[in-house]
Amino acid sequence: MRPLTPAGHRQAQAIAEELAQVKIKQIRSSPAVRCVQTVEPLASRAKLKMHIDQKLMEGSEFPLPHTSEHGLHIYCAHGDNIPALLADLGIECDQCKKGSIWMIKRDDAGEITEVSYVQPPPN
Repeated sequence: MRPLTPAGHRQAQAIAEELAQVKIKQIRSSPAVRCVQTVEPLASRAKLKMHIDQKLMEGSEFPLPHTSEHGLHIYCAHGDNIPALLADLGIECDQCKKGSIWMIKRDDAGEITEVSYVQPPPN
């Protein structure tokens, strides 16, 4: 059990502030303490229940939601399975820092229309 450092808590608060105005459909987190603590401020601010998802645990592979599940889905996972997911989607990943955000937009047909990487907030 490795909790967030004070810098990690500051980054989690910054992420919650960054996404404060965005309508979020769901928030899913790996059961790892650090992941849960990362999205707790966001879930609280968005007034959403966070779902703990074993599929997001380190060393696991996880799928994106089906295209019928419109809206913003937040996944908090690990430095190994996020790059693996991106690679499966054909997205080149040259960075995946702790506290960073990958945003993947798809159209109604499920085709990826936009990919962006957001650097982690400063500690």
